[in-house]
Order: sequence, then structure tokens, then C-alpha cells
Amino acid sequence: MSRELVYNGILPPLIFEAAFQLRWEALKSNLTLVVVLATLGVLLSTLMTAAVMTGLVHWPISAGLLFGILMAATDPVSVLATLKEIGARGRLALLIEAESLLNDGTAAVLFAIAIGFVEGHR
Repeated sequence: MSRELVYNGILPPLIFEAAFQLRWEALKSNLTLVVVLATLGVLLSTLMTAAVMTGLVHWPISAGLLFGILMAATDPVSVLATLKEIGARGRLALLIEAESLLNDGTAAVLFAIAIGFVEGHR
């Protein structure tokens, strides 16, 4: 599987379907919290995971950061399936759904930036 196939062929239909199901009015009223969770949450999780991998496992910082970015993003498809299965509704379900969709975008941007630094393209 190439990067282009994943980014252009597989992810868009999955994310679009999930995003299409979100209630816009409810999302709009909670957007600030969702954006904070999806950006700062991913960044904090990335940094904590990278610190553990570099401190305990003795990975290079670049490898720890790349791994942290990969682990920080949740799988929106599995999150949505779990929420449907348990019948979750309301604000908490909305926050979890929206954050899981947006944090993938944050992680994708961070990963592209990190790969650029690792490869030497600044």
C-alpha cells in the first residue's frame, strides 16, 4: 500500500461518511472543545509517547516522535462502530465522534512535518 492510496483512496470515503453523519448544529456549539482535543490532545499524546519510547526503549527522538504521532491518532471507523454498537448518544458521543475524525487530520499533518524533518526537507 502506498501513501497516496491510503490518503487519497481509502481514508476520504471512510471519513466523509462519518463526517456526513455528524449533526452540524451540535458540532458548531462544541467546536472549540473538539478542536482543542483534536490538536492539543494529539500533540500531548505524541510527546508523551515519544518521551516514553526515547527514555525507556532508547529509540532515537525522531523514531519516538514518528511512533508517537502514529499512536496518537484514533481510528475513527472503529470509534464510530463502537459508539453505534453501545447506542451512545448525546454530547459525549458527539465529542468523541468529532474528535476522532479531526485528530486524524492533525496526526496526518504532524506526520508529514515529522517525515520532512527526518528526511531533511525543512
